[in-house]
Amino acid sequence: MLKQKISAQFWIEYLSLRLLEQVLMPLTIRSRQTLAEFIGTIAYYFFPYRKKVVLNNLKRAFPESTRTWRNQIARRAYVHFTKVYFDLIPAFHLPNSSFFRYVRNEDPSVLDAVLEQKKGALIVLFHLGNWEVFADWYARKGYSIGAIAKKLKNPLTHDLIFTTRTMNGVRLFPKTKRQSLKMWKFVKDGNTLFMVTDQDAGKNGIFVRFFDQWSSTFRGPALFASKLKCPLILGTCLMDAGGKYVIRLKELQVNEIIRQSDDPIHHLTQTITDYFQEEICRHPEQYYWFHRRWKTKPPKGLFEKDA
Repeated sequence: MLKQKISAQFWIEYLSLRLLEQVLMPLTIRSRQTLAEFIGTIAYYFFPYRKKVVLNNLKRAFPESTRTWRNQIARRAYVHFTKVYFDLIPAFHLPNSSFFRYVRNEDPSVLDAVLEQKKGALIVLFHLGNWEVFADWYARKGYSIGAIAKKLKNPLTHDLIFTTRTMNGVRLFPKTKRQSLKMWKFVKDGNTLFMVTDQDAGKNGIFVRFFDQWSSTFRGPALFASKLKCPLILGTCLMDAGGKYVIRLKELQVNEIIRQSDDPIHHLTQTITDYFQEEICRHPEQYYWFHRRWKTKPPKGLFEKDA
């Protein structure tokens, strides 16, 4: 098999990431966050990656908001996700004593209770807060936890990031059809799998209401939970006012939701979406508005249903 040719752009990206790593690793958490606040603000004003997308998404989600409010939330989102990116490698290298002070879990008993059923568990997250350190908390505590991760285009960066994500025991499943059976078996054997599922799902997605708009959404979590009969938990890992992360969990009563609907997959997917919409409304600056969430146009029949 021929090795993939590494382009100059890939090398520049990789070396820039390694340089950033060398700068960030010696810093304290507070110093790293202070630097992120500065860099995030500079990026918002002078290097506005997808700024139009962010502002348009905020306007669609909060149509009654003012331009001033949307600009404030957008700037805070740039700062927040600069903090998240600056944590990507350093947080995984923190010793447990420091990590568990930086990331705390307010609802550990939720997962413990469902795992006693010996059916495994599925945890669903959105790109809200910091989803990267979420699984690492459980891996460090000795839970058998896996995550689905899309392969990065840059093989050099991919190897570095994937090695970092798995260094404390998280098992990563590439986002391919071949891995589906392995993921099913992983959960069926009593382990915990977590998914981040709020990107646009394209033409193959299921359309549910997200901020009162039809949104193509992945049906994977609902299919997993309904077919495997495993518990489904909704999770968040939000930054608090003190700059630390707080994990919270909520178990969905899947069987009850399925019994109440003629279309359980749609109903369950909508229930998941509704929960995270409420969380986003509470913390709009911590949601990843950079995605083109409403990229896929819904079928005409849905608009007729609205009318």
